[in-house]
Amino acid sequence: EKLFSKENKFLYIGVPKAATRSILSVLRNDKFGTSEFNDPISHHLEKNPSHKDFFIFSFVRNPWSRILSTWKNKIAMPNEEAPRMIIDRFDELYYNMPFEEFVNFVCDSEFGSDKLGDRHWTSQHLFLEDKQGNLVPDFIGRLENLEVDFSHALSEIGFENVSLPWLNTRKGWSSDSKTMSADSKNYYREYYTPELERKISERYKADISFFNYEF
Repeated sequence: EKLFSKENKFLYIGVPKAATRSILSVLRNDKFGTSEFNDPISHHLEKNPSHKDFFIFSFVRNPWSRILSTWKNKIAMPNEEAPRMIIDRFDELYYNMPFEEFVNFVCDSEFGSDKLGDRHWTSQHLFLEDKQGNLVPDFIGRLENLEVDFSHALSEIGFENVSLPWLNTRKGWSSDSKTMSADSKNYYREYYTPELERKISERYKADISFFNYEF
């Protein structure tokens, strides 16, 4: 979920559940001349020091929204890959488990932690840091402002008027990315009790601080 272009001198770091599929579907177009890599960004830049001069960008998402989306896409209404990639890997997870149980798993279980958990609920800042804990990207857009921020990122590398498709959305969910603009600050709140809100705020306090999110 990371790629770079020597020709256009940019590097994109994908963060799971932050429009990565939609963004990659654009950047994989031949006109961008991209190559993909899997190393953590710190390792990649050590091996390719010239890439530090590229325009590096990424996107993040409100942590409360991101965990809700993970539950919806991977647990409550799992896609075809979810059993193999997530549910079957963790004994505590099961199809259609209540949202409260999933939040408790992510926040309280050893396998919900950043160290042992799945990338879909790993803290976002960990995808973007160097070994000193500094955020690498020159620009970090927000899913809540996806179209504007993505257009800004592309303009920085010399591309204008590139449309962004909406992938991996689910019909019937009020929190689908495509409908966020109607009520981007509040659409996920109906799923959270005060206790669940508090748990996510503790679990993802670094993301909340780095990216200035609030419930």
